[in-house]
Amino acid sequence: VNASEYDINSFDKFYGFICGLVAGNYDITDIFVDSVLKFCGDNMADFEACIKAIEKAAPNVNIVMTASYDAANAPEGIKAYLM
Repeated sequence: VNASEYDINSFDKFYGFICGLVAGNYDITDIFVDSVLKFCGDNMADFEACIKAIEKAAPNVNIVMTASYDAANAPEGIKAYLM
């Protein structure tokens, strides 16, 4: 899915989109997101809040996101998710 086709340009919209995917497709097991910071912005506090909200909304879905960001500067709450 191309995020730009759905006007996803913030973490709030991204969260809503993920919730919609999961709600509409109960059998989703994996979601892969490429370059999340490119279309949602690089506000790390918002990113961390989004990750935590998605975890609550979709606890049984494995979500893998890529992002270009200096891991040394990532907040502690995000470092737990880094690979």
